[in-house]
Amino acid sequence: MRSGYAARDTRTPVAAALVAVAVSVAISIALAPSLGVVGLALGIAIASWLEALILFALLDRRVPTLDVASIVRGGGLAAGCATAAGAGAWLVLDVGRLVLGPTPAKIGIAGELGVAALVTAVVYLGLARLLRIPEVPTIVHLLRSALGRGPAA
Repeated sequence: MRSGYAARDTRTPVAAALVAVAVSVAISIALAPSLGVVGLALGIAIASWLEALILFALLDRRVPTLDVASIVRGGGLAAGCATAAGAGAWLVLDVGRLVLGPTPAKIGIAGELGVAALVTAVVYLGLARLLRIPEVPTIVHLLRSALGRGPAA
C-alpha cells in the first residue's frame, strides 16, 4: 500500500501482509491434499484478494474524498474485459487442439501461445476502449514504448 508508506505508516501494510500470509498458509494446508498445486494457488489468490480488500477499506477510511464507486466500477469493467479476453484465449487453445491434435509439437504449442496472447491483448484492449476505460491510452502508450514503436513513458 503505497499510500500507507507515503503517509509514513509501515505498520498497516505489513500487518495486512501478515494476515494474508496466515490466510494463505491456512487455505493452502486445507486444500493442497485434495487439489495439489491448484490448492496452493487458490490459497495465495484468496489471501491476496483479502489483503487488497483490507487495504482498500483502510484507505477509504483515511481518505474521505476517495471515489470508491468509480474505483469499483473501473475494477468491474476491467474484470469483465479480462474474463472475455480469457475466454478468447481458451477458445484459441481449444481450436488449436482440434487443429494440431492432443499432443502438438513444441512449435505448435509456441504458435498456440502466440495466437492466444495476441487474441487476449486484442480482446482486452478492444473491449476496454469500447467501454471507455480511461487507462486504455496509458496502456497502449506503455505497450508501444515497450515494443520500441513510440516515445518512452
